[in-house]
Amino acid sequence: GGSGRAGDCGTAGQTLERGLWGCDERTHMREAIRLRSWLAVVVGRLGNAREGIEIAELAADQAATYGLGNEYAQVCAKLCYLCDMLDDAAGYEHWCRRGIAVAGPKSRRIETLLMVNLACACIDQGRLTEGLGLCVAAVKSVERGHSTLPCPARWGGSSEGRRCGRGGRAGWWAYASKK
Repeated sequence: GGSGRAGDCGTAGQTLERGLWGCDERTHMREAIRLRSWLAVVVGRLGNAREGIEIAELAADQAATYGLGNEYAQVCAKLCYLCDMLDDAAGYEHWCRRGIAVAGPKSRRIETLLMVNLACACIDQGRLTEGLGLCVAAVKSVERGHSTLPCPARWGGSSEGRRCGRGGRAGWWAYASKK
């Protein structure tokens, strides 16, 4: 049920805050950014997505300041999730685009995830050509990497992949195996 998951999020939030407190951000920038971005998700899951976005935006600013492209893209994916909690389609698309466009190395998986998320946003807004182009690019990225294709939960076909408890774009947690 929801109360058990909320309890787990409360414990997770406390643990992440302890990790941040013990982290010297001058020497462990990546770790602090990652902890802060996961804390943002937990805060959102506890019912305060706006505060989660503020926390995640701080993490994104830090990643950008230090030129950490992969961490920035990871935070952007979490910002998409938080924006979806608020039904903020413009914010969702904004963070997808920012994560895709960030300079520097980033994992193929996170870049593909952001492309699929953006494709979903485009399709939702009737921009089918752009959405299809992004889907094709995402599939090509997966084929090059012999990986799995991250997909929105509503495309995954089952509720097991949905951790956000909604069927919207926030299903970035779900993955479909590439056959």
